[in-house]
Amino acid sequence: MSILNQTSLNSLDKHHLLLNSLNCQAYGDITKVSSEFNVSRKTVYRTREAGLNAVNGACKGFCVTANFIQSPLNGLRTLS
Repeated sequence: MSILNQTSLNSLDKHHLLLNSLNCQAYGDITKVSSEFNVSRKTVYRTREAGLNAVNGACKGFCVTANFIQSPLNGLRTLS
């Protein structure tokens, strides 16, 4: 992700930033992550967006809900 190449973080911290940004759901989470990694909130938002786009691209054609996954090829099946 090119947005992470613009930071001075090492590769492990970039990985953690990405995972933490994907986990941001509550009010103040973005600010907390930006403070923790000493990056701008804009960087966290862009990292989160890039990560979500990557996940959505990888899951294209699949529908995941609760304990089930639906694939155009396999139909509906239970996740184990």
